[in-house]
Amino acid sequence: METLGRRRIERGRRRRIGLGLIRALFLALVLSPVLGSGPGLGPGIAGAAPGPCTVDPLLPDPLQVELATSLGPIVLELWPDIAPCTVNNFLAYVESGRYDGTFIHRTVDDFVIQAGGYAYDPQLDLFSSILRDPPVVNEPGASNLRGTVAMARIGGLVDSATSEFFVNLEDNLFLDLVDEGFTVFGAVVGSSLPVVDAIGSLPRVEGPFALNTPLRNIFAELPVQVAPSEPPGGPGCFDPSALPRTGQEGWLRALVNEAGTGLEPDPVTGGVFALSNRCDGSGAVAPPDVPCTTSRAVAYTPDQSNWFLASTEMSCAAIAESEESLANRRNHLQPQVASALVEVFAVEVPEPGVATGLAWGVAMIWTLARARPRPCPRQRG
Repeated sequence: METLGRRRIERGRRRRIGLGLIRALFLALVLSPVLGSGPGLGPGIAGAAPGPCTVDPLLPDPLQVELATSLGPIVLELWPDIAPCTVNNFLAYVESGRYDGTFIHRTVDDFVIQAGGYAYDPQLDLFSSILRDPPVVNEPGASNLRGTVAMARIGGLVDSATSEFFVNLEDNLFLDLVDEGFTVFGAVVGSSLPVVDAIGSLPRVEGPFALNTPLRNIFAELPVQVAPSEPPGGPGCFDPSALPRTGQEGWLRALVNEAGTGLEPDPVTGGVFALSNRCDGSGAVAPPDVPCTTSRAVAYTPDQSNWFLASTEMSCAAIAESEESLANRRNHLQPQVASALVEVFAVEVPEPGVATGLAWGVAMIWTLARARPRPCPRQRG
């Protein structure tokens, strides 16, 4: 990754800047501490030119963004000449502060860490998705090498990236061939890669069973700084590690509605039910939350839009005990998970200080003065 950074920096140093751009840069550097921040991409940085894919020529080159995380800073070098639409999209989230207070919600060994999508509100004890802008066009080109940063998107939908991004923990060149490739728009630079590796090695929590939230199905590989403990006495009859599977990893049991035409929504989350056939109903305290008579059909499902009736029957008492055991585990684990999240406290584009701006401006004026053509000596008659 240091080779990538050096190559980008050397390319930036070789770039020639016209006289009009030098004057504009001088004005921006010298006057921005006086005028304050305008409606730009970040504090003290001029706004982008019209058009979502037009890169502002006044942005620093190389352009770096720092993520202040609970495990240390991660500095990203962004590549607007390779993925201008994506860089502008990313900077819009930075400038609006929507990445501040988010957390890294996914890690996969020897693959990626992923962030940029979710925040936790300790006052409401609620996990929620951040406000997302419309999707940005895919801009494949650079390879998914170790330490590069790319946009996450919906599988099969090429132009579906919004706010979520990931850092490659290894050379994931196969991603260059998936659905026209993923947009790589920067790389981790400096001494930040060990921080990324440290996050990637953290313990993970099975989110579908730990978070009492409509988003719980998303956090299947949630990294936490301290592995939470199980409730006193264990998880009860609902043991996530013993959930029945169909042979395809990740499929959960879900209730079929009484009409047999779809799935019963989870009253807590509105999502797919998670049930366990290890619950026989002997420990049920109250009736189930869903309408129930004597038994309910249970199907296996990956999501609400793709299910099939490989149904079995589960008694109302067994469903109730499964619900109660799951709720006990979620309510015990959620505060522990929230307190151990890998948080992103702030994301910012570093700006030059007043003294640095003045020094650069004076240096450029001195350079321009020396470069001005001298008049030819007069000939004496």
